[in-house]
Amino acid sequence: MNRIFDTKFGRKSIEIIIWRGGEIPKTVYKYRDWNNSFHRKILSQQQIYLPSPAEFNDPFDCKLPIAYHLLENDTNLELEYISAFVNKYYAALSPELKEAKIKKILAQGNYKKPEAIYELNNEIQEYINNYAGIYCITAIRDNILMWSHYANNHTGFCVGFNSKLLFDCFHEGQDINYVKDFPLISPIDEKLIQWNKLVFTKSDMWDYEIEYRLYKQGKTKTTFTIPRESITEIIVGYKMEETDIIDLRKIVSCELPHANLFITKPKENKFEFEIIPL
Repeated sequence: MNRIFDTKFGRKSIEIIIWRGGEIPKTVYKYRDWNNSFHRKILSQQQIYLPSPAEFNDPFDCKLPIAYHLLENDTNLELEYISAFVNKYYAALSPELKEAKIKKILAQGNYKKPEAIYELNNEIQEYINNYAGIYCITAIRDNILMWSHYANNHTGFCVGFNSKLLFDCFHEGQDINYVKDFPLISPIDEKLIQWNKLVFTKSDMWDYEIEYRLYKQGKTKTTFTIPRESITEIIVGYKMEETDIIDLRKIVSCELPHANLFITKPKENKFEFEIIPL
């Protein structure tokens, strides 16, 4: 089946399969720079790198704050937040002592001070940066901007993966939720809901990337080897040097003989690419 994605640069129809009860593209892609020696290792050694969110180019990516400021003017939200806090961290107390603890914390109100809010969000940010090894891929292989930004101005290459084989290497994977307005993440949201909003939400100015995101717990800034069978195609940018294409062919012939080779070609009279066999 196909899923329609409406983006700022038009509508895309993507073939979809089911993975762990959710929908993912049948094939996902990663744009790479041939001049980066580590990027070439995805072909020569099937190695990929899981960056920390601190390395992402979007200043808001994985950096959305929890909206603790909402506690200032919403007494019901404030009570629910502090009650949950006491029930979690003072579970051994009697109901009477819990009630007294809640009243004391509410009276002090330290958690609503700007410096306390900053510290709470900073701790969450440090946790995400040090805990989530994230691999970003896309559902499309012919986006001109991504070829320009991530494949060194069309001199690089793009790797296509069998999505199921790749996703099976990770703890979780799903698509990015693109939003127009800055999201409010409630302090009383369940931790999993907060996590998904923090890690899988971006501004809709990026929606043309049709990004999917995979992560490994506790594996930030690490490399690991994926099954070579998960790599199904390699697409060469139309501006790649002929000598580099020869070197790439040698690596693919040795390491990934099953993978299909293609090259991009700008279409005549259209702001589009075609992908043709190499």
